[in-house]
Amino acid sequence: MASASLQIEFGRLDDSHIVEAPWIQQMERMLEVASTQARERSRTLGASVATTNDFTEFEDSLSEMLLFVCFCLRQAANFGFGDPAFNDIALALDKSYDVITSIARDSRTELGRVEAELAHKMGMDELGYRLVSSLNSFGFGTPRLVEKYGIKLGGFKAILTYNASAFQFKCKPIGLRCNFDIGFYAPTALFVLLRYLVRLHDSDPHYLQRIGGLCKACSLMMMHNRVAVKGQLQLAMILAGTMHECQIGEVDEAIAAIEQLAPMM
Repeated sequence: MASASLQIEFGRLDDSHIVEAPWIQQMERMLEVASTQARERSRTLGASVATTNDFTEFEDSLSEMLLFVCFCLRQAANFGFGDPAFNDIALALDKSYDVITSIARDSRTELGRVEAELAHKMGMDELGYRLVSSLNSFGFGTPRLVEKYGIKLGGFKAILTYNASAFQFKCKPIGLRCNFDIGFYAPTALFVLLRYLVRLHDSDPHYLQRIGGLCKACSLMMMHNRVAVKGQLQLAMILAGTMHECQIGEVDEAIAAIEQLAPMM
């Protein structure tokens, strides 16, 4: 049996992580979110991501993409079509495609270096910085990616397994309180994972194009109300498999094909 797993944890940053007032003020100007609570949480919220993967080297990137899509679809399905959090996730994933594509394109340009330097100065990864700049209407948090923090607040565990010619996916929250916490942390965890993957593969434009394509594909499925409690794994396998097979320059064609098929799936 092969498996790939992830654990996302949130925690309250201690004094050694808290950046001084100029960073906080700049972040607040960039966020401009309607939710005061989300803005306040973003000041002191940290997140860590731990992953394991014992698939073969050839299958490694495919299983990683499949795990991401499964996690993405599960979080959306838990809210349901029409829920404000569901809509925010769909729109933010759509925007993420543009942002990740720009990072892949700018990785070796002066613009890319400037963006990366600004992100570093703000204590953020580049995708986090660009998403905050672009998604200032969304109320979920933008925690800093750190290895350690103070008080643990909870998180999510997910595992993708392959056994006897079949995949299984399981995901559960840990230490979160009912709807009050889930409504904030579920979308936030999704984008924490996305930022983690982009930072992990920031020197591979081909991977960035494909993970960006997956964001767009998931968004299309959500907008066409094709994400349900049942059938998530099968849908995730179709999307991840399609994007994983894309060569450089083929992602846009794959997205166009998925967009045509989405209403019929």
